[in-house]
Amino acid sequence: MPSKAEKLLESMRTTYTNRRSRDIATVLQYFGFVSRSGAKHDIFIHEVWPHLRYTLPRQRIVKPKYGHKLVTIVDELSSLRNTIDESQ
Repeated sequence: MPSKAEKLLESMRTTYTNRRSRDIATVLQYFGFVSRSGAKHDIFIHEVWPHLRYTLPRQRIVKPKYGHKLVTIVDELSSLRNTIDESQ
């Protein structure tokens, strides 16, 4: 059974609008991102691949570009994981 984060990600793949920042944070944390607080944003950095970074504003509802960026970064993470799995 898919987790809440996986359901949110699949939902975001179909539409990027009307997304809450806490939903995006849930998906990022599920995929291994750790957050730290900036001045007006939260910064998420992946534990294994620190070059994967995501900046999320602390607004309740975020612009569609943040949903698109989330899908892009999760796809990039999946690609990196597949590359590692294939080389082993």
